[in-house]
Amino acid sequence: MVEVWRVPLDRAPDEWLRLESVLSADERARAGRFRSEELRHRYGVAHGALRHLLARKLNRAAADLCFESGPAGKPVISSQQGTAPPHFNLSHSDNMALIAVSDNRPIGIDIERYRKGIDVAMLTQQYFAPGEARQILSLPDAEQAQAFLTCWTRKEAYLKATGSGLSTPLDSFEVSALPGSAPRLLTVAGDAQAANRWRFVDLGDETYAATLAVETLDIKVTKHDFLAFAN
Repeated sequence: MVEVWRVPLDRAPDEWLRLESVLSADERARAGRFRSEELRHRYGVAHGALRHLLARKLNRAAADLCFESGPAGKPVISSQQGTAPPHFNLSHSDNMALIAVSDNRPIGIDIERYRKGIDVAMLTQQYFAPGEARQILSLPDAEQAQAFLTCWTRKEAYLKATGSGLSTPLDSFEVSALPGSAPRLLTVAGDAQAANRWRFVDLGDETYAATLAVETLDIKVTKHDFLAFAN
Protein backbone atom coordinates (compact mmCIF):
# COMPACT_ATOMS: atom_id res chain seq x y z
CA MET A 1 0.00 0.00 0.00
CA VAL A 2 1.05 3.58 -0.66
CA GLU A 3 -0.13 6.39 1.60
CA VAL A 4 -0.24 9.88 0.10
CA TRP A 5 -0.48 12.75 2.57
CA ARG A 6 -1.51 16.29 1.64
CA VAL A 7 0.22 18.76 3.97
CA PRO A 8 -0.83 22.45 4.02
CA LEU A 9 2.33 24.36 4.89
CA ASP A 10 0.98 27.66 6.23
CA ARG A 11 0.21 26.94 9.89
CA ALA A 12 -0.41 28.75 13.11
CA PRO A 13 2.80 29.49 15.08
CA ASP A 14 2.17 26.84 17.72
CA GLU A 15 1.82 24.17 15.01
CA TRP A 16 4.94 25.01 13.03
CA LEU A 17 6.96 25.35 16.23
CA ARG A 18 5.96 21.82 17.25
CA LEU A 19 6.73 20.43 13.81
CA GLU A 20 10.06 22.23 13.57
CA SER A 21 11.06 20.96 17.02
CA VAL A 22 11.74 17.44 15.68
CA LEU A 23 14.15 18.52 12.91
CA SER A 24 17.79 17.51 13.00
CA ALA A 25 20.62 20.02 13.26
CA ASP A 26 21.30 19.65 9.54
CA GLU A 27 17.64 20.25 8.69
CA ARG A 28 17.54 23.33 10.91
CA ALA A 29 20.64 24.67 9.19
CA ARG A 30 19.10 24.05 5.79
CA ALA A 31 15.91 25.82 6.83
CA GLY A 32 17.95 28.76 8.08
CA ARG A 33 19.41 29.33 4.63
CA PHE A 34 16.04 30.27 3.13
CA ARG A 35 15.73 33.97 2.43
CA SER A 36 12.39 34.53 4.16
CA GLU A 37 10.70 33.47 7.38
CA GLU A 38 7.75 32.13 5.38
CA LEU A 39 9.96 29.77 3.37
CA ARG A 40 11.83 28.66 6.51
CA HIS A 41 8.59 27.75 8.25
CA ARG A 42 7.20 25.96 5.19
CA TYR A 43 10.35 23.83 5.02
CA GLY A 44 10.08 23.04 8.73
CA VAL A 45 6.43 22.03 8.48
CA ALA A 46 7.03 19.77 5.46
CA HIS A 47 10.02 17.97 6.94
CA GLY A 48 8.53 17.83 10.42
CA ALA A 49 5.40 16.21 8.99
CA LEU A 50 7.53 13.70 7.10
CA ARG A 51 9.32 12.76 10.30
CA HIS A 52 6.04 12.26 12.17
CA LEU A 53 4.57 10.06 9.44
CA LEU A 54 7.67 7.87 9.21
CA ALA A 55 8.03 7.68 12.99
CA ARG A 56 4.45 6.43 13.28
CA LYS A 57 5.17 3.59 10.85
CA LEU A 58 8.42 2.67 12.60
CA ASN A 59 7.10 3.15 16.14
CA ARG A 60 9.93 5.54 16.92
CA ALA A 61 10.26 9.14 18.07
CA ALA A 62 10.18 11.59 15.18
CA ALA A 63 13.28 13.45 16.38
CA ASP A 64 15.29 10.21 16.57
CA LEU A 65 15.04 9.29 12.89
CA CYS A 66 18.27 9.49 10.91
CA PHE A 67 18.50 9.87 7.15
CA GLU A 68 21.26 9.19 4.68
CA SER A 69 21.71 9.70 0.96
CA GLY A 70 20.90 6.82 -1.32
CA PRO A 71 21.84 6.54 -5.00
CA ALA A 72 21.96 9.94 -6.73
CA GLY A 73 21.37 11.62 -3.37
CA LYS A 74 17.81 10.44 -2.78
CA PRO A 75 17.14 10.54 0.99
CA VAL A 76 16.51 7.20 2.70
CA ILE A 77 16.10 6.16 6.32
CA SER A 78 19.43 5.06 7.76
CA SER A 79 20.04 1.34 7.31
CA GLN A 80 21.11 1.22 10.94
CA GLN A 81 17.55 1.95 12.09
CA GLY A 82 16.00 -1.41 11.38
CA THR A 83 15.46 -3.75 8.48
CA ALA A 84 13.38 -2.87 5.41
CA PRO A 85 12.54 0.74 6.27
CA PRO A 86 9.67 2.25 4.28
CA HIS A 87 10.20 4.05 1.01
CA PHE A 88 9.17 7.69 1.05
CA ASN A 89 9.23 10.84 -1.03
CA LEU A 90 8.39 14.49 -0.39
CA SER A 91 7.58 17.32 -2.75
CA HIS A 92 6.35 20.84 -2.06
CA SER A 93 5.30 23.84 -4.11
CA ASP A 94 4.16 27.20 -2.77
CA ASN A 95 2.04 26.46 0.34
CA MET A 96 1.36 22.74 -0.22
CA ALA A 97 3.39 19.56 0.23
CA LEU A 98 2.73 15.96 -0.72
CA ILE A 99 4.33 13.04 1.10
CA ALA A 100 4.20 9.46 -0.18
CA VAL A 101 5.09 6.47 2.02
CA SER A 102 5.29 2.86 0.83
CA ASP A 103 6.16 -0.29 2.73
CA ASN A 104 8.13 -2.01 0.00
CA ARG A 105 7.97 -0.26 -3.39
CA PRO A 106 10.10 2.55 -4.86
CA ILE A 107 7.98 5.69 -5.16
CA GLY A 108 8.29 9.26 -6.33
CA ILE A 109 5.95 12.20 -6.00
CA ASP A 110 5.95 15.68 -7.46
CA ILE A 111 3.72 18.76 -7.14
CA GLU A 112 3.83 22.07 -9.01
CA ARG A 113 1.50 25.03 -8.62
CA TYR A 114 0.03 26.15 -11.92
CA ARG A 115 1.52 29.44 -13.06
CA LYS A 116 1.88 31.57 -16.13
CA GLY A 117 5.00 33.05 -17.71
CA ILE A 118 6.59 29.71 -18.68
CA ASP A 119 8.42 29.56 -22.02
CA VAL A 120 6.68 26.33 -22.93
CA ALA A 121 7.91 26.12 -26.52
CA MET A 122 11.57 26.48 -25.57
CA LEU A 123 11.45 24.13 -22.58
CA THR A 124 9.47 21.34 -24.23
CA GLN A 125 11.52 21.37 -27.43
CA GLN A 126 14.83 21.49 -25.58
CA TYR A 127 14.15 18.98 -22.79
CA PHE A 128 11.06 16.83 -23.41
CA ALA A 129 10.63 13.82 -25.67
CA PRO A 130 9.45 14.80 -29.18
CA GLY A 131 6.03 13.17 -28.70
CA GLU A 132 5.44 15.09 -25.47
CA ALA A 133 6.45 18.39 -27.07
CA ARG A 134 4.13 17.80 -30.03
CA GLN A 135 1.16 17.09 -27.78
CA ILE A 136 1.70 20.12 -25.57
CA LEU A 137 2.39 22.57 -28.39
CA SER A 138 -0.68 21.38 -30.30
CA LEU A 139 -2.88 22.93 -27.59
CA PRO A 140 -4.15 26.51 -27.57
CA ASP A 141 -1.61 28.89 -26.05
CA ALA A 142 -3.78 29.42 -22.94
CA GLU A 143 -3.66 25.68 -22.12
CA GLN A 144 0.03 24.99 -22.72
CA ALA A 145 1.43 26.02 -19.32
CA GLN A 146 -0.95 23.68 -17.48
CA ALA A 147 -0.08 20.85 -19.86
CA PHE A 148 3.64 21.52 -19.44
CA LEU A 149 3.41 21.33 -15.64
CA THR A 150 1.23 18.22 -15.80
CA CYS A 151 3.82 16.51 -17.97
CA TRP A 152 6.66 17.82 -15.80
CA THR A 153 5.24 16.30 -12.59
CA ARG A 154 4.77 12.94 -14.31
CA LYS A 155 8.37 12.94 -15.47
CA GLU A 156 9.77 14.25 -12.20
CA ALA A 157 7.82 11.71 -10.11
CA TYR A 158 9.28 8.90 -12.21
CA LEU A 159 12.83 10.23 -11.89
CA LYS A 160 12.45 10.63 -8.14
CA ALA A 161 11.11 7.08 -7.83
CA THR A 162 14.05 5.61 -9.74
CA GLY A 163 16.45 7.72 -7.69
CA SER A 164 18.24 8.91 -10.82
CA GLY A 165 17.12 12.52 -10.60
CA LEU A 166 18.00 14.84 -13.45
CA SER A 167 21.08 12.77 -14.29
CA THR A 168 18.67 10.93 -16.60
CA PRO A 169 17.91 13.03 -19.69
CA LEU A 170 14.29 14.15 -19.73
CA ASP A 171 13.94 13.16 -23.38
CA SER A 172 15.10 9.58 -22.76
CA PHE A 173 11.63 8.52 -21.65
CA GLU A 174 8.10 9.55 -22.56
CA VAL A 175 4.92 9.93 -20.49
CA SER A 176 1.35 10.79 -21.40
CA ALA A 177 1.49 14.54 -21.49
CA LEU A 178 -1.93 16.15 -21.50
CA PRO A 179 -4.15 17.19 -18.56
CA GLY A 180 -7.09 14.82 -18.35
CA SER A 181 -5.22 11.98 -20.05
CA ALA A 182 -4.55 8.83 -18.06
CA PRO A 183 -1.13 9.33 -16.43
CA ARG A 184 1.18 6.68 -17.86
CA LEU A 185 4.79 5.87 -18.55
CA LEU A 186 4.91 5.14 -22.28
CA THR A 187 8.51 4.37 -23.23
CA VAL A 188 11.97 4.30 -21.66
CA ALA A 189 15.10 4.18 -23.81
CA GLY A 190 16.83 0.84 -23.37
CA ASP A 191 14.01 -0.75 -21.32
CA ALA A 192 11.18 -2.10 -23.47
CA GLN A 193 9.29 -3.46 -20.43
CA ALA A 194 9.44 -0.39 -18.20
CA ALA A 195 5.89 0.75 -18.98
CA ASN A 196 4.61 -2.62 -17.73
CA ARG A 197 6.16 -2.11 -14.29
CA TRP A 198 5.14 1.42 -13.37
CA ARG A 199 1.88 2.94 -12.23
CA PHE A 200 1.22 6.70 -12.26
CA VAL A 201 -1.54 8.31 -10.19
CA ASP A 202 -2.81 11.82 -10.95
CA LEU A 203 -3.12 13.84 -7.71
CA GLY A 204 -3.72 17.26 -9.26
CA ASP A 205 -6.56 19.71 -8.75
CA GLU A 206 -7.51 23.15 -10.06
CA THR A 207 -4.47 24.76 -8.38
CA TYR A 208 -1.69 22.17 -8.62
CA ALA A 209 -0.38 19.54 -10.99
CA ALA A 210 0.75 16.50 -9.02
CA THR A 211 1.70 12.90 -9.78
CA LEU A 212 2.67 9.76 -7.86
CA ALA A 213 4.88 7.14 -9.54
CA VAL A 214 5.24 3.66 -8.02
CA GLU A 215 7.06 0.63 -9.37
CA THR A 216 4.17 -1.80 -9.54
CA LEU A 217 0.85 -1.87 -11.36
CA ASP A 218 -1.07 -3.60 -8.58
CA ILE A 219 -1.05 -1.57 -5.40
CA LYS A 220 -3.58 0.28 -3.28
CA VAL A 221 -3.12 4.05 -2.94
CA THR A 222 -4.83 5.87 -0.07
CA LYS A 223 -5.07 9.66 0.28
CA HIS A 224 -5.03 11.58 3.57
CA ASP A 225 -4.88 15.13 4.89
CA PHE A 226 -2.18 15.88 7.45
CA LEU A 227 -4.18 18.19 9.69
CA ALA A 228 -2.81 17.20 13.08
CA PHE A 229 -0.20 14.89 14.52
CA ALA A 230 0.43 12.80 17.59
CA ASN A 231 2.52 14.28 20.40
